[in-house]
Amino acid sequence: MVEAITPTEPVQITQDSRGARENPITFYDLPQDILEVEDVIFDTEDNVFVIEFGNKVLNLQLDQGRSFILARSGLFSYIGREKREGDTTRVYKVAREVMQRVAVYLHEPVLYSLFTANEGMEKWALDPNRGAGIFKWHSQAKAYRDNNRFFQSISVIDPEKLVLTSG
Repeated sequence: MVEAITPTEPVQITQDSRGARENPITFYDLPQDILEVEDVIFDTEDNVFVIEFGNKVLNLQLDQGRSFILARSGLFSYIGREKREGDTTRVYKVAREVMQRVAVYLHEPVLYSLFTANEGMEKWALDPNRGAGIFKWHSQAKAYRDNNRFFQSISVIDPEKLVLTSG
């Protein structure tokens, strides 16, 4: 069973122009009611969803493929903003909720790829109380290039198995 998780505290979602792509899914492609998450704000001119909580900012890119939606994200920390407990987990919960709702609306699975060189994010992704509690990882890989280590996890979000939980 695939489970979408709704956060218990407010977060902010906007859209931003960073990361223009060939077949982006834009604000205009989606009815606003499928993205109703507490305190959601959209910048309707651009194509990257931006989710903020505490000192974390997550950019979520959604691209239409031939038979699936490709989702990628980038996580950043705001210097000078107060860190809040669980802020990384919170922005990913909201991103997961957005991906699930888009999958259901467009009747296509979302293929989400988390790619990082940060070992802390790798541990977060594999922790069942954090990343692995949000996403069901279907594959994981580690790679090395030019003495740099990378980690990738892939999750498929099925549009037919929507279970929303509030919490």
